[in-house]
Amino acid sequence: QAAGQLLSSGAATVTTSRGTLRASLERPGRHRPGMLAVQTADDNGVTGSSSAWLSQRPGQDLRQELSSRLAREIIDLVGG
Repeated sequence: QAAGQLLSSGAATVTTSRGTLRASLERPGRHRPGMLAVQTADDNGVTGSSSAWLSQRPGQDLRQELSSRLAREIIDLVGG
């Protein structure tokens, strides 16, 4: 769901019982990779941020890549 929101609006927020994740997407262009930026705040007030270049491989499904990266970020946030 968050990946779809990123694709449609460029931003998404995921709230869990352990904290909040905010993500923003810079879509890939014809000659440049996209970037996913993530900010997290856990229930103890600890914050973090990360960013990652997105794949430019032909046929790479952007929604699938975003879903995978967001899932890893959420697992890290909840202490998995």
